[in-house]
Amino acid sequence: ARINKNTPKEFMRELVSKELFEMGQPSFYSEENCRAAVAARGIPMETARHFQISTCMNLVMAKSEASHGWGCQINAHLPLELALNGGRPLVGDLPYNFRTPAKTEYSSADEIYAQYKSYAEELFAVAMDWNQEETVRQARIQPDVWLSMMTDDCIARGRDRWDGGAVYHNLVVEMMGFANASDAVNAIEELVFEQKKYTIAQLLEAAKANYEGYEEIRHDLLNVGKYGMNNARADAH
Repeated sequence: ARINKNTPKEFMRELVSKELFEMGQPSFYSEENCRAAVAARGIPMETARHFQISTCMNLVMAKSEASHGWGCQINAHLPLELALNGGRPLVGDLPYNFRTPAKTEYSSADEIYAQYKSYAEELFAVAMDWNQEETVRQARIQPDVWLSMMTDDCIARGRDRWDGGAVYHNLVVEMMGFANASDAVNAIEELVFEQKKYTIAQLLEAAKANYEGYEEIRHDLLNVGKYGMNNARADAH
């Protein structure tokens, strides 16, 4: 549903009816915020107001934009694993050398967040670079001729819509699992920094073993406050 500040309350009540939520996942798009989001991509506001909704979460300028709505996905746990485990995932490895200096010792959750942010920024850059390379490669070996003909400027430029032909090219980079990652930091803050019951190294050891043989740690982690359960600190994280 596309809504704005003048949407009638009676209409809103119909949109949040119990029957709709039992059938699926209703989505709500604020005209004002969506226009601002599209304009933030460099599209003039007068043009941005003609945005369309693509898939369940993407905004697109129909007929003039090549849009990668699911262009890059990053697991929100990964930068936390890198921050806590000296720049490496808990399982396996990554074909990338990070510039962020590795750390394993922390004195507060704020220090973990700073390291998390640094790794996250690097992961975003890697994902976007890979997407750009792969998009150009695909456009050249498997061009999207039909849709390129229907997209503004592709014919004039003589290029595929994914390879510089379209007026606008939008890449959505998403991070999945923020609530779970924040719950993990909340657990570390309580069990490591406040209660001082465990060290980060002990929690990592248990996680790498999938908590087999570490039932007490698993029990304590499960009982720490979680986001969305009326725990102020967890919600703040």
